[in-house]
Amino acid sequence: MNIDNMGRYRDKLSKLITALTFDDVLLIPKYSDLKLSEIDVSTRITRRLKLKIPIISSPMDTVTGERTVLALGKIGGLGVLPRNLDLDATLKIVDRTLEEKVPVGVAVGPFDDDRVEKAVERGASIIVIDTAHGYSKNVIEATRRFKKEYGIDIMSGNVVTGEAAEALIEAGADSLRVGIGPGHACTTREIAGIGIPQLTAVAWVADVASEYGVSVVADGGVEKPADIVKALAVGADAVMLGYLLAGTDEAPGDIIVIGGKRYKKYRGMGSRGALASGSVRYG
Repeated sequence: MNIDNMGRYRDKLSKLITALTFDDVLLIPKYSDLKLSEIDVSTRITRRLKLKIPIISSPMDTVTGERTVLALGKIGGLGVLPRNLDLDATLKIVDRTLEEKVPVGVAVGPFDDDRVEKAVERGASIIVIDTAHGYSKNVIEATRRFKKEYGIDIMSGNVVTGEAAEALIEAGADSLRVGIGPGHACTTREIAGIGIPQLTAVAWVADVASEYGVSVVADGGVEKPADIVKALAVGADAVMLGYLLAGTDEAPGDIIVIGGKRYKKYRGMGSRGALASGSVRYG
């Protein structure tokens, strides 16, 4: 046996690539003759859904509720209601968005056909298939089924590779959520060792999605305004925010007091508390 020969496991390591996340990168300034009044940050999420600002709220139960959806919608963004929000409450909020003439997304699982049907009938702007691993049989089949049966715009995910992006696009996805494990409240990388640094993941998916006219939403790891800019620079059409919105007045998280200071409760949708309230992050 020649111990110097490259085996299949060492071969895997030899193929490692350099991958970058937000703090690894700075943008080089270039000449500009634009006036502030000429700047346009509007973006198209689907052929039917255009936003004035590239901001989407994460479908987390401590981030997005009725007030979040309405406030964000009025300034040109999009709120996405959590999949563990009671269906009746979800539909009432959809009704309010129609009254206020703002868009709304509804998060669902791959087997939530009844939730999808009722949300579409009520007038939801987009259905967001909300799972941690979008490159799976269940998510691909759900994307295809929801698109065929209801004709609604579909945002599928989450994915981090071009291969996964192509599979969901072929199934009918109009938009892709990118990010596995980068979120402030997410422990997927620490627990499962899975993911790709976010900027590289966004760029990889965007290279594929742009060929099909499908939008890319960078989801996770955005902790400061500069991160939004960097995500857009590498191909994202919008960013999905959780942490940055969790402390706002409109966020539904409970207020807690620690050491005389007020904080908003914030939790990931795979946390024990979220799972106990009906979240099914991994199915």
